[in-house]
Amino acid sequence: MDKDITIRDAILGDIKINDTERKIIDDPHFQRLRYIRQVGFLYLTYPGANHTRFEHSIGTMKVTKDICEALGIENAELAVSGLLHDIGHAPFSHQSEDIMKRYLHKDHEQVGAEIISKSSIRDKISDSNLSYKKLISYIKGAHPSEIICGAVGSDRIDYLVRDSYYTGTAYGMIETDRIKGKMAISGGHLGIKESGLQVAESILIARYYMFISAYTHHTTIIAGGMFDRALDLAIGAGEIDPKSILNESDYSIMARLAASETEASKISKRITERRLLKRIYYKPIHENDLAEKVREKVSTLDIDQDNTIIRAIKLKGGSDDIDIIDKNRKISGKLSEKSELFAKLSETMRNRTMLLVAAEEKDRKKVEAATSKILGA
Repeated sequence: MDKDITIRDAILGDIKINDTERKIIDDPHFQRLRYIRQVGFLYLTYPGANHTRFEHSIGTMKVTKDICEALGIENAELAVSGLLHDIGHAPFSHQSEDIMKRYLHKDHEQVGAEIISKSSIRDKISDSNLSYKKLISYIKGAHPSEIICGAVGSDRIDYLVRDSYYTGTAYGMIETDRIKGKMAISGGHLGIKESGLQVAESILIARYYMFISAYTHHTTIIAGGMFDRALDLAIGAGEIDPKSILNESDYSIMARLAASETEASKISKRITERRLLKRIYYKPIHENDLAEKVREKVSTLDIDQDNTIIRAIKLKGGSDDIDIIDKNRKISGKLSEKSELFAKLSETMRNRTMLLVAAEEKDRKKVEAATSKILGA
């Protein structure tokens, strides 16, 4: 007998799950998301940030349904697409994205589409009343998938509020109900009503502050860089097949790295014990090639080169914009044209590049001096 259930969520309260959704959630491929942290190594800075892609995915489905209801749309496939939008994430979420692109030449969206099409999840979709063709088209970005992945989509709404809650920061606490009530569709485009300009601004402001206070925190980036190095070593030694990381969890991949016969074992232990490389420099730069110049200079030093991290960090979302829809349901322009605050903040996000330099404490003076020669600091 088909039976609906209710999941109690810390952010969204009671979430009703129908039988098809329950079967997909119970699938092993989806259950793996219980063990993939939503924000990678951010828990090393914010101890509460242990929430996972599992609850975020369920939350995204719920917000997708709420938006569809507010817009007068019935689309069961779109809601399930929200549930499955992160099924392709590898361990530590976005932290393993570079590894996937480097070795598999795919991002998590492409991997997700393959998992859905080739796994038991497809069987569960086929056994339901859902259209597999429609669902997979939404996963690949067909209209109206912007309800999930757009600038004011359900994915962003859920992760901003959820990440803010679990990190204990207030930056991402946006008014979700008001946002959903200010959405509209015109000509197939999801936008915000003219009366909701401040609501639209609030999303960008929240995302900006979550990036600079949490997502790009230097500790998170350093730990991620060390993880990247360890995984590279283990893959290079033939101990880990890059394809296999798609089946791993945060915990299992760290266990495999700990068992490595390469330096990856020591690096993984340092991450686990929070004995990270030390931040030498983390400030804005205004020339894109400065990171490469610093890297070249540091490479000439008599230090352990494998234990240095030099990265240029750019903020995401600077190119986002939102359609503004008038009372006649016509697009009257872009938010960047109607909001000076949005335009200025978007410009800041596009142009902001942070340079991170980290190394062993014993090499601090040498690396600091080399960095200062390039940057004049």
